[in-house]
Amino acid sequence: MNCPKCGKELTNGHLYCEACGYEINLVPEFEAEVEESIAESMKEIVDAAALEQEQTKKEPIITKKDTAFLISGGIISIVIFVLTAAFFAGRAIWNNSTFIHEMVVEYYLDDGEYDSAVSYMEQIIKRSPEKASHRFQLCQIYMQIGQDEKALEIYKIIAGSPQFTFDEQLAAVEKIIAYYEEKEEYESIAEYLTTIQDETIRLTYWNYMCVPVTFSQPEGTYASLITLKLESDGIGTIHYTTDGSEPNAKSPEFKGTIFLETGENTISAVFINNYGVTSPVTTKMYFIESKQVLPPEVLANSGTYNYPVEIEVEETPYARTYYTTDGTTPTRGSLLYTGTIHVPTGKSVYKFVSIDSSGMASEVITRNFHVTLDTEMTSKDAEKLLVDYLISGGAASDGKGHIIQDDTHILIYEYLYPLTVEVGKDCYYFAEVSRDTTTLEQHRTGKYYGVDIRTEEIYTLIQ
Repeated sequence: MNCPKCGKELTNGHLYCEACGYEINLVPEFEAEVEESIAESMKEIVDAAALEQEQTKKEPIITKKDTAFLISGGIISIVIFVLTAAFFAGRAIWNNSTFIHEMVVEYYLDDGEYDSAVSYMEQIIKRSPEKASHRFQLCQIYMQIGQDEKALEIYKIIAGSPQFTFDEQLAAVEKIIAYYEEKEEYESIAEYLTTIQDETIRLTYWNYMCVPVTFSQPEGTYASLITLKLESDGIGTIHYTTDGSEPNAKSPEFKGTIFLETGENTISAVFINNYGVTSPVTTKMYFIESKQVLPPEVLANSGTYNYPVEIEVEETPYARTYYTTDGTTPTRGSLLYTGTIHVPTGKSVYKFVSIDSSGMASEVITRNFHVTLDTEMTSKDAEKLLVDYLISGGAASDGKGHIIQDDTHILIYEYLYPLTVEVGKDCYYFAEVSRDTTTLEQHRTGKYYGVDIRTEEIYTLIQ
């Protein structure tokens, strides 16, 4: 093969002329004139064949010379057809063969001709813009030669273009995420994910998300007390302030509910994901006109249960929570809520109220429970199992179902309520009580036991 510019014979395998330096383009340049010429030649052959066929109809006697002419014409037609087919097939194979492109690019890169490698792939992309694989190959070249930003730009084009398939878009996003993750540029990942429109892709990288906090209530003026819930997409924590300052990782963490006070409230919140990326701060203003006391938030629903039930209460700020278990309306003289309440077996009614320092009370919150454990064991059965267990361990007994503590005291076991000590382990919960056999005075020793309602296993518990 000779150089098209200077005519000097080229060395096999070289992509440029050693004499004049002219770059040899291995990708065929299919000019419109060449294609038109091929089409015109094919037309002439077809016309000639049609004319011969017409003459054959008029002159049925065919001479040897005529036969030779027809055969030669047919051979020429076949040769041209085969060459044309090979021409266009070669063109298609060249344009679509990733393997061939990789070989050419590798040749350029080995020779340090980086611009030629890039230029070569750009030509391929122009001819087949719909092929994402060519763009991925160009990105690899850019990454190899240290032009990362250009590679990222192309990946982002693929990820955001509907002309490519979902799998191709996702593959481009994966490349971008992997690049930023390797450099620990998690803020760049979070920022980039906000530009992704496809919900499925965003959910794939949910743990990197970091978007502003949303508030459950719009800011404004309210005639009665309200509570706020804060939410944010992603995996991490929400921190907030109530004094107008900017929140950060050291600010209180939002875990349940914010109770707004009468008057002006300024709430600022920020989301911090598990990679330490911080969202923009969201601030909202609320003005509460009412002096009403908000009721406590009882975190247990009324209903029938076949397992132990615990009641927890989120108390109202600047107020205390009181409750009753007999259906009466709670007052300041009722039980003061100090922590988790365990619901006993059977039917029970709990009523809760918040009362502030001035004596103003909230509305009363009522919960009804019916707890029946899924077991044939009764609390009396469990008590006997516990006593027998302790006696078998060496404790002295008075023969009446009591354990002897000393000369004047015996130990009895007071059933309190059902309790879940671990997942899947529901127990009858007992407190150990010391009773004076003379005065009958008694007090708890501080030891507590659980009897598994299914396995009859005994647990020593800590109050």
